[in-house]
Amino acid sequence: MKSMTLWTAIALIISGKFIAAQATEFELGVGMVHVATPYKSIASEQFVLPWIAYQGERFSFQGLEAGYRLTNEHPIQMSAKLAPAAGYFDPSKAKDPAIGALDKRRFSYLAGVELAYQRGNYQTRASLMTDITSTHHGITSAITVGRAFQWESLGLVVMPELSLHYWDTKISNYYFGISEAEASRSGLNSYQANSRFRVQSGITVMKATSANSKLIISSQFARFIGEHQSAMLDSQSFYTLVAGWVYRF
Repeated sequence: MKSMTLWTAIALIISGKFIAAQATEFELGVGMVHVATPYKSIASEQFVLPWIAYQGERFSFQGLEAGYRLTNEHPIQMSAKLAPAAGYFDPSKAKDPAIGALDKRRFSYLAGVELAYQRGNYQTRASLMTDITSTHHGITSAITVGRAFQWESLGLVVMPELSLHYWDTKISNYYFGISEAEASRSGLNSYQANSRFRVQSGITVMKATSANSKLIISSQFARFIGEHQSAMLDSQSFYTLVAGWVYRF
């Protein structure tokens, strides 16, 4: 899940998720990331990454994500969105020789639309996206519900979220399936992955350190609904931890 680890998780965490009107802003920062993937014999990984983000009246980008607001009315907004898929597998990092004999699952980009509805401190987001890199030709969708708890006197914001994600058969099989050729080469059983849902929960804590800067700590945990029988997996869940600092210009 390296692509999610590197930028998708950070984009959701550091940029904030609520759609209140904002002036044009530019952010620079750094994020420290820890991820545990569901892939067998792949160790947890840690990264230190730079962070660059821009929020305009309609156009925005956060890391490797970009969006354009098609409607700018409250309480509902529609945006066109470009984002990396939450999937990546590098067999060269596997300790098990059989897993190391599998093909690499590459980074892919998705494009689609997102609807966001906000009422007070509550927000619901729904998205529908498809692969535009011809990597797997898959379709994904997600719905997320979150709430911000704010203590202005402390400069503190806490945001729990709960989401449901869907991957169709094409994207699920690309990242978790094992082809006949791979099975013959590795000795593992072949596997045709079906479409799959996953439930994801998370909590993000942001603490202002000055009028223009903040510290962020976030944890995200995800688990598949239904069990993958793929021999390349040893877990039905994965998690991501992020700590970062951001300065807003």
